[in-house]
Amino acid sequence: MTTHNGNFQTDIVVLQQCIADLEQRNMQLLHQVDELHMLKTLIETMPHSITISSSDGSIRYVNSAFQSLFGYGNEIIGELPTVIYAEDEIPRFPVMLQELQEHGWIQGTMIFRRKDGLHFPGDFTVFRIQDRTDQSQQLVALVRDITAQQQLEQERLVLQEQVIVAQQSALLELSTPLIPIADQVVVMPLIGTIDTTRAQRMLETLLDGIATLQPSIAILDITGVQIVDTQIANTFVRAAHAVQLLGARVIITGIRPEVAQTMVQLGIDLQGIITYSTLQAGIAHALTYSPIK
Repeated sequence: MTTHNGNFQTDIVVLQQCIADLEQRNMQLLHQVDELHMLKTLIETMPHSITISSSDGSIRYVNSAFQSLFGYGNEIIGELPTVIYAEDEIPRFPVMLQELQEHGWIQGTMIFRRKDGLHFPGDFTVFRIQDRTDQSQQLVALVRDITAQQQLEQERLVLQEQVIVAQQSALLELSTPLIPIADQVVVMPLIGTIDTTRAQRMLETLLDGIATLQPSIAILDITGVQIVDTQIANTFVRAAHAVQLLGARVIITGIRPEVAQTMVQLGIDLQGIITYSTLQAGIAHALTYSPIK
């Protein structure tokens, strides 16, 4: 009888231990379920498209963002990932797979293809993970549509180009100002190097100013011009003749001795154009002899 009771007590202890082990195991399973639920929720709510492919390359899982981006549902499970890439991108795969094997992950951009056949640019990250037995590898791919980003970048570049053009235009205007110094006299001081673009801008500014302000005399001061060659000298002559057609006269000031010698050697005809060595002398002449309209 005592032996029977002793066995019964032993069985109760064993049973209690089993129950405790089961409760602990149950708690662990519940904890794992919570972790899996949290992980699945995280994956399903991520804005990036996610695919998981098995070792044979077939797609095992896609999240909600993938379905929204590519237009595929569960019918893509079991398909090869090549269906979501533009055909022109397929030749890149061997190099990409080699890099993936060497480093364990790759990143880049390429053109992707939706279920409806439309293409879009996207950036991607692909990395390897081991299954729980560490016997086979799976590939996880994250994809993000960068269409809007590229459009913004293109718009930024266009805006930047427009700003540069506007700045260049403003600099040209500043570099060829037409300054009224009296009712009948305007002065255009020129400084630095005059290239073809600036010469054309100078002529346009001068003629527009003559037509608007209607002065009797326009003074071109070239004191600050570094080099006077045939093209620049001819520009001055053209400007003088064009101004004369508008009913005004041109005085060129700031002609240094070496510039005068250069113009003579180049055979530049300054007949009919008044010249002075200094701006002050040119202004004095203009104020003294400018006819009143």
